[in-house]
Amino acid sequence: MKNHSIIIFLILISFLTACENNEKTSSQPISKDMEKKVELESLLNAPQDSLSMILCISADDWPLLFVQENENQFKKTYARITWHTNESDQLRLNKQEETDPNFSKYLNMYREHILPAKSYSIKQLIVERVSASDKPSVKGYKVSCVYELTLSGETKKEVPVQFVVDENAEVFSSLFNVDGLQNHTLPELKDPQAEAERSMTLSLVGWRIHKLSASEIDQLLK
Repeated sequence: MKNHSIIIFLILISFLTACENNEKTSSQPISKDMEKKVELESLLNAPQDSLSMILCISADDWPLLFVQENENQFKKTYARITWHTNESDQLRLNKQEETDPNFSKYLNMYREHILPAKSYSIKQLIVERVSASDKPSVKGYKVSCVYELTLSGETKKEVPVQFVVDENAEVFSSLFNVDGLQNHTLPELKDPQAEAERSMTLSLVGWRIHKLSASEIDQLLK
């Protein structure tokens, strides 16, 4: 199968404006006001497909790894971006130094005082369809990104990164802790109004809920 490549420049910015969140509490059956809000939310809700997710991460989240104050802040930010948000995820995160070459590379750059960068920009972003001949175990997308960092002394450094994601958002990528929230159950709600509000909030947050810990999700929904 022939691969199709798309080079994305300034269009990326308009394409990647994504999700906000909302919060309310109430009682009684669902009000007309809430019904209208749910209707509006369905118009605003961002796509939840794998390509949209990884493009958002590439543009909004991943560059933050280059501008953290120190090594410890880098690790915390990396954990949040790759969805290792709960204590139970930490053991898996500790293995990232072995499994993700980017983690090791960036960590060494902090230890060698190359990072943090003063600023960053996205120099290039290429999206390709992954075919069975490229990677038989994955049917999805390969996203290649080059970040240009401005370091101390105004020197420039290019940092390339490549993501391969499955087109199935539930699989996504082994780099991300997709199953991190599977053991977290939300309290049962018997009030239809409260249930509608919670559903709307979770829908607005969308896939970004993976960036929240279980306690933060509970706090969001109070």
